[in-house]
Amino acid sequence: MSVDELAGLSIGSRLQTIRMRKGKTRAVVAGLVGRTDEWLKAVERGRLQEPRWPMLVQLASALGVHIAEITGDTSAA
Repeated sequence: MSVDELAGLSIGSRLQTIRMRKGKTRAVVAGLVGRTDEWLKAVERGRLQEPRWPMLVQLASALGVHIAEITGDTSAA
């Protein structure tokens, strides 16, 4: 998946799209980063502030993607 496919989406929306494309449930991804599925749902829906860098790195690892796919920052690619 290229970063450009997700252009214009928030980090939460990017997380949800990537998670769904990878076929992983919220519970699985949240568990891999030590959070609850409700926390991940709130992040994906924009009800919580975007996670800080260390958590974004963990989420990228849990999803098997480069951090740039989550952040949309092509300079990090």
